[in-house]
Amino acid sequence: MPDLFGLEMTWNNEKGFQLNVAAVSVDAFARGPRENEKPRHPVDLDLVPLIVQTDSSRVVSVMIQDHFVIPKVAGVSGNHHNLSHHGQDKAKIEQLQKVETEIVKCLGSLLGRMKSKSETGASLLENTSILFGSNLGNANPHHARNLPIFLAGGGFKHGRYVATGRTKNTPLCNLFVTMLNNAGLETESFGQSSGALTW
Repeated sequence: MPDLFGLEMTWNNEKGFQLNVAAVSVDAFARGPRENEKPRHPVDLDLVPLIVQTDSSRVVSVMIQDHFVIPKVAGVSGNHHNLSHHGQDKAKIEQLQKVETEIVKCLGSLLGRMKSKSETGASLLENTSILFGSNLGNANPHHARNLPIFLAGGGFKHGRYVATGRTKNTPLCNLFVTMLNNAGLETESFGQSSGALTW
């Protein structure tokens, strides 16, 4: 997998060069740094604030690591997908924690970069919604309930943990409705939503 895909630089007669982005894939920590090279995820993630700040795109999708890659993380010998189906094997769980710690470090790096950039009297992070998470609440048995979702920026009230209840199983699409409304795209539904998510 390339470090970046879905990037296209085009010339626009009115605006000059434009960067069109479908997705950004950051698998740099998966392959590890090359000789005499710093770890690349901060460099690759520099593209995201640049893309948003230059209004090259309003939506950027970032895949931090392909789950079938064996990450170059000390103490990790299995690919992310296999480790996530750990079967309660303590050694696999320890490796999975190391991989996911590195992934969260990538997120922290991105949030720091977004916070350090200014735009219209606020940080770029305050003007941007960043959603981070997984499509599975527990990958071991493939449970798609109680998803670990993290929302940053976007003018939302942050700094707390919101649980919608283990048995209630609130659709994630409810959060998407809230995010769309917050961005000025008023809607009552999205996908399988049952309404907006409030907290």
